[in-house]
Amino acid sequence: PVRQLRVVVDGRTYFLDLAYPQQKLAIEVDGFDFHRTRDAFDRDRARQNDLVGIGWTVLRFTSRSTDREIVDAVRPFVCGP
Repeated sequence: PVRQLRVVVDGRTYFLDLAYPQQKLAIEVDGFDFHRTRDAFDRDRARQNDLVGIGWTVLRFTSRSTDREIVDAVRPFVCGP
């Protein structure tokens, strides 16, 4: 995956935590400290909607997500079913 991939949607710039650009797969890791306010919550939803609107799939994980959970969720997008 590419780290901090820059994606522009209608003039808004987003940096994806991790991305597989060919598959248009974004992997976001949401830390509670940075995503717990109402503003952050609302911004994250608008951002995700913008990305989905241009064909991206966004998978979201937290610091409690295990490596196995992440790999199992990402594998079908990268390796096929």
